[in-house]
Amino acid sequence: MNDDQMPAQPAHDAQHLSNPARRDFVVDAAAFASLMALPGLAAAQGTPVRGGNLNVGYPSDPRIYNGFVFENFPQYAVMHHVVSKLLWWDVKNNLVGDLAEKWTQSPDNHEITFNLRRNVKWHDGKPFTAADVVWSLQTVQKLPLSFGRFLAKMTEARALDPHTVKVTFSTPTPASLFAYYVGSNVILPKHIYDGTDLKTNPANAQPIGTGPFKWKQYARDQSLVLERYADYHGTVPYLDTITFKFTPNASTAILQLRSGALDVITHHRSLGVNDLLTLSKDPKYQVALLNATVVMRVAFNFRPEGVAKHKWLSDIRCRQAVTHAIDRDTICNKLLHGYLLPSWGPLARGNPMYDPNLKAPAYDPARANALLDEAGYKRGPDGVRFTTELAYIPYFGTDAAAAAIVDMLGRVGIKVNLLTGDYGAFLTKYWLGPNGQGDTPMSLIIGIHAPTANDARNNYDSRYQPRNNGNGVNIPEVDKLFDDGLAEPNPTKQRAIYWRLQQALADSVVNVWIGTFVAPNVANRRVRNLASSGSWEVMQRLNEVWIAKS
Repeated sequence: MNDDQMPAQPAHDAQHLSNPARRDFVVDAAAFASLMALPGLAAAQGTPVRGGNLNVGYPSDPRIYNGFVFENFPQYAVMHHVVSKLLWWDVKNNLVGDLAEKWTQSPDNHEITFNLRRNVKWHDGKPFTAADVVWSLQTVQKLPLSFGRFLAKMTEARALDPHTVKVTFSTPTPASLFAYYVGSNVILPKHIYDGTDLKTNPANAQPIGTGPFKWKQYARDQSLVLERYADYHGTVPYLDTITFKFTPNASTAILQLRSGALDVITHHRSLGVNDLLTLSKDPKYQVALLNATVVMRVAFNFRPEGVAKHKWLSDIRCRQAVTHAIDRDTICNKLLHGYLLPSWGPLARGNPMYDPNLKAPAYDPARANALLDEAGYKRGPDGVRFTTELAYIPYFGTDAAAAAIVDMLGRVGIKVNLLTGDYGAFLTKYWLGPNGQGDTPMSLIIGIHAPTANDARNNYDSRYQPRNNGNGVNIPEVDKLFDDGLAEPNPTKQRAIYWRLQQALADSVVNVWIGTFVAPNVANRRVRNLASSGSWEVMQRLNEVWIAKS
């Protein structure tokens, strides 16, 4: 997943970005060690009990629940309990079948044949068939969505029989990418949507899927109730219902967890480390550290308007100076206390193609000062070499990291003004707009990545500007390496290609990569068998979750 697919808040919450207040996330290491020793949410305990309702605190109402109309992360995090994909990633980052029971790839990676599960039914009782898959792929290919762009090179989607679909591409396309894109790569029912206006179809108000839960009741900006689908083709849910309660304020969510009004808090990026440590000490609650697939980075802006306004960006010595001035270990281990694992390069530490040998620049303020002097940026009477800006995306721990970066760069003579705002405002102004990052010199951003190296091309391939590659990275060698890696069927040779790619991006100093998140969820200890998904920071489907008796 790339940065343009991060969760967006409702548009009505957007506001002009302004200078933020600083917050202190520092806690003692001994307390965090006790948190790390706690059992994770993924461990099942006891014999499953059927029944009950799970109350999930969720920060915002996606409002639009059809991924073919509008795709965003909050929508998918809810809807993957209702709708299904052909493939997806399990909790161990293994590619597994969802609607596809098995699949085969042609030797040249130009064809994928999906063998679909039999006896799968839509929530309205109609049979699921290959016709639904073909219609969904052909429909989304025409739409301006992430999966539609991926399918641009699909030359044919053909049903070989009611349970077999062959998809052909003009370029090499691995099956793993079918499990990647958020929201718009689900399979929708042809008998409901074919020949209708996707935006106004009545089913948008009560979606019909093939997932383990079906739609029951919805109150805008308040709650969404899903109920068990008894004819689900996989493990039929233990829970009777799930109630997503939209609670934008993290403090309110914590109060509701303590009162028993919520059983789980998920996706609350405003939760602080202190909040988590306090909850972890209470035997009633459990804190889960989810799979490491989320990368924090400072993105330098290479767009023409950015470089024109901030001349220092075009001098690699200045970018190198910034990398040496930022103490990544302090941010990861002292400010965020291990929730952010130090990593270097465009791939998350959980990615199988991540290069552990890629050497990160050392924290060296003296070297940073020397590079800035060499570049001609001398300190003025006030000790300042130049003034610049850093926009940061609201996310768990980013305000602490941003404040620390301001202080660290200030020590080497770079004065930094902070810019931020709510999530939707940040994405609109700094990433999703027609000018990408615009003229903002640096952005502290979070990218959620699937366990496939090709995911990173959305942020670093020049052909993906401006919507995904919002900071205008344009390195022909990198573009070619992405193509070569996608086309290489030999895993060993493919890994070598992706390692060269990571080195090329590091050599060009396009980012300061800080680390990889292990994102937290919090739950009552009565909730059993709750796990994260391997591909995103979302919870795995909740059909195997159950609630222990008091």
